[in-house]
Amino acid sequence: MSKVAKFLQYGVASDLAQRAVTAGLTVTSTRAISQKSLIDTYGFSQAEAKFLKQALMRTEIPADTLFRLLDNSNYVCSMCKGNKGVAYVVHHIEEYEISQDNSYANLIVLCPNDHDLAHHSSGLTLGITKDQLKASKNKWEATVEQTNKDAALRAVQTGKNGITSIELLPQLMKKYKNFMRKDLTSVAFVQSLERCYIEITTTKNICHGLDDEISMRTDLGFIIKGGPEDQKLFNPDKQATDNARYFLDQFDVVSIINCTDIFTPEASMRIDAHWRKHGALLEDH
Repeated sequence: MSKVAKFLQYGVASDLAQRAVTAGLTVTSTRAISQKSLIDTYGFSQAEAKFLKQALMRTEIPADTLFRLLDNSNYVCSMCKGNKGVAYVVHHIEEYEISQDNSYANLIVLCPNDHDLAHHSSGLTLGITKDQLKASKNKWEATVEQTNKDAALRAVQTGKNGITSIELLPQLMKKYKNFMRKDLTSVAFVQSLERCYIEITTTKNICHGLDDEISMRTDLGFIIKGGPEDQKLFNPDKQATDNARYFLDQFDVVSIINCTDIFTPEASMRIDAHWRKHGALLEDH
């Protein structure tokens, strides 16, 4: 972990953390230095020095929570989406001094400007309420997830033979982390001018330094939409990205186990049993 990230774990703004690191400070050394020394020797303002000393008395935000939060917000403010500046701070929605809550649900990425507004919200003061923070966080994270998903789908490979291949494994692992087989190295949506396939690839070590890679394709042409006319659900006349997005977002777990082998046998049995007993889809928790 970088020295800047260590400061971020205590709710120090990214620009202030960078200044501290540039000045040769670490979290440990900053704790040991007096406020007066931070002001006189390192050039911090009185407010900055006081904040640093107070912030570093907190329990640090777990690293995995911090980086998941930053990744899910694209490292920008969930309120202004980076329009007020590139600096950011991890803010506690319910004040840390009261809650001591470093859980993901209680954290949001804000710019310094909106961070100040969040700390000065009351019935008589124009600021940002806790409900507004929660709503904006949820909306912005959903936007970031969809934007990143669309960007990943646009990163397609089209060969000279007109066959398009779109890698889906990272997004499937995120969506179905408890259902997916662990031996998969690739799950790709493959589309030619006439066919749509799911291609799964596994790699098995057969001796020192030698791996055996096996790829298998499942033709999705047999999957038909319901209705007066039999139409292919995955139609090669459509854009490959649209078909891949449908597989990721709309193709349910029962359909997946009936058409592919990307889930473990145990997960497939649980999904099937749940469907037969309850007539409902089993969620991946």
